Amino acid sequence: YEAAADFRAFNLGSMADQQPAGGAGAREGGPRHRIWISKPKGGFNAIGIHMHSLGEADLASDEATRQWLPPRIPPGEVV
Repeated sequence: YEAAADFRAFNLGSMADQQPAGGAGAREGGPRHRIWISKPKGGFNAIGIHMHSLGEADLASDEATRQWLPPRIPPGEVV
């Protein structure tokens, strides 16, 4: 999955100043995650849309991200 390193870099950069999970009252340094919504090519309205949670462990390395992506977002199958 060639895009894994760019996908990881984008997520790490956008999470840099994100508050810990739970909002303002959460413990500093708590786990953070991103929610991604994917829509398959050729999908109509909301048919086929999925929500995926991307946790810090999935961003720990390029390899972890490379393993997370394909089962959820197959190459060339989503917009």
